[in-house]
Amino acid sequence: MGDTKFTPGPWEYENGAIWQTTRECQRCQRVATVTTRHDEGEEEATGRLIAAAPDLLAACEAAYRVCDDTADLRAAVEAMLPLIALARGGA
Repeated sequence: MGDTKFTPGPWEYENGAIWQTTRECQRCQRVATVTTRHDEGEEEATGRLIAAAPDLLAACEAAYRVCDDTADLRAAVEAMLPLIALARGGA
């Protein structure tokens, strides 16, 4: 996989902004601002999806690395489920 050319995660969505978070600080750096011409629910859903991008990418890369081992692949796919739920607004 290539070098990271984006702000490393984790990211969180809050009130129209995507923030980089670390153990040291809750909102270290604004990564993006989310605006839509539609309703607030769509903006929040878009923000959650964007904020989940670094973790979703990591999960996809992990699945790719272990795709030749069925047991490891299952674990990698299962690790994606909470990330999918997070992107869809779950916990």
